[in-house]
Amino acid sequence: MSSGAGHASHPDPLPPGKGDARSVSLESNQSPDHPITRFFRTVLRLYDPAVPLKILLGRVLFGLLFAAAGLWMARLSLLAIARRREWKRDGVVVEGRVTGFEQRADLDPSDLRPLFAPIVSFIRSDGESGHFTASTATRPNPYVVGQKVAVRYLRSSPLEADLDSATAGSLAIFALVTLAIVFLGVALLPILMPAPQAPPLR
Repeated sequence: MSSGAGHASHPDPLPPGKGDARSVSLESNQSPDHPITRFFRTVLRLYDPAVPLKILLGRVLFGLLFAAAGLWMARLSLLAIARRREWKRDGVVVEGRVTGFEQRADLDPSDLRPLFAPIVSFIRSDGESGHFTASTATRPNPYVVGQKVAVRYLRSSPLEADLDSATAGSLAIFALVTLAIVFLGVALLPILMPAPQAPPLR
């Protein structure tokens, strides 16, 4: 009787290096250093009871606080941009005259030197007179009483007026946009950082 009939055939072994190459390829595609992988690892860690709750809550609260601040700054940026467009689209530029100054306190409480905002009177295009206090105050005071300045007021709301230089400025918008980007970037740190690790067992 032939003894070879009862033996099961075995598949040929893979050529050297083939299996290892597949394994290395899978491992490289699932690298834990990839930001997307870190994101999902962080989310999945929320359901890991071995990670202390205070660590997870701390990360979540940290991200939420900076995200809220970033969204608020982004909202203010959009409002400032819309306001500037309104001034440019609906604004009427006329000549005004400085009649006095309003003193304002510096935002720095340790600096007691006052800031000066000019009080300006002007004649609208319809012949009606108006006056306003500039929205910006500076130090040292670049204006003098009687000085002529460019004034811009809204055609749809003549009572709203300001110095033309103040309505055209973009420094405040740039500052708000920068703060929004910084705050939102910081809010992403809990996601981009390595996932919290469970404490070692003792």
